[in-house]
Amino acid sequence: MVLEQFRNYCGLKKIARCGFPWEKTTKRRVASRISCRAALAENNDVRLSSRKVACSSVAPTTSTGNPGSVYTNCKTALRLGVLILLAVLVSGDRLAVAQGRLDDKDLQQLMANLKTDAQGFRKSFGNALKKSTIRGTSQEKAAQGLADTFAKQANSALETFKGSRKAEGDVTALVNTAAQIDPKVYSLQLNAQTTAQWERLRTELHQIAEAFGVPEAYLAPAQPAVGPPSTTGTCLNAVGIERSRQLVNECLQVSPATHPPCNAQNACSMIVDEIKRGCGLIGSGAPGFCSEYR
Repeated sequence: MVLEQFRNYCGLKKIARCGFPWEKTTKRRVASRISCRAALAENNDVRLSSRKVACSSVAPTTSTGNPGSVYTNCKTALRLGVLILLAVLVSGDRLAVAQGRLDDKDLQQLMANLKTDAQGFRKSFGNALKKSTIRGTSQEKAAQGLADTFAKQANSALETFKGSRKAEGDVTALVNTAAQIDPKVYSLQLNAQTTAQWERLRTELHQIAEAFGVPEAYLAPAQPAVGPPSTTGTCLNAVGIERSRQLVNECLQVSPATHPPCNAQNACSMIVDEIKRGCGLIGSGAPGFCSEYR
């Protein structure tokens, strides 16, 4: 466009030598003129120089004696910029995904909490068994053995993770032991403190199992939901062992809370409200049982 305007200007003047008057800075009446060819050559150099400046910030300019090499460097710089932008976008997506999961530090702390809480539960469980209907029997000894095994497995899983950042096998063993302890906690109708400690352990184990991709078959619902939830008293006393256990299991699967109210000692209505909230937050990817609470 600039070149075309300059040519038009020269054509209109209809002179062999065209130019433009410069600001008068000498004693002569009119400042000296320059030829069209010189002006055009200078204008071309200016445009090329501006492109060199623009490209020099992103790619080195190699002097080849050919003005076209500047354009080649610009194309190379543009391609490089596109590649850098794609790399940033991909790494950003990966970071966003990683932020949605437990990092190694948080997972290790969660496993440490499980280890500590498992020791406390082992003692409380043992004391509760001595007052239960199976006290003094081989069943009491077997139940206590499960709690001792769970505590040892929690310690082993933590140590394995510290050493290799992998503990799928240990976590699988923990889940299997939990599946054997879980029905005993509810069927024996132990005291509220022991039941609450176990449900805290289940919540911690659930988060750890999810992080390692270990399935928890014992959390599957035992039967469909029936009847309205109780709003008074404990859910365990209101609907019995199996139904309260089912509600607690479903609550643990969908609740996003760090300390969810998924406890059989709470009212059933509180547990159901938490299930509804969790199902609503998950949306279309919610478990099948969520349809029963809509």
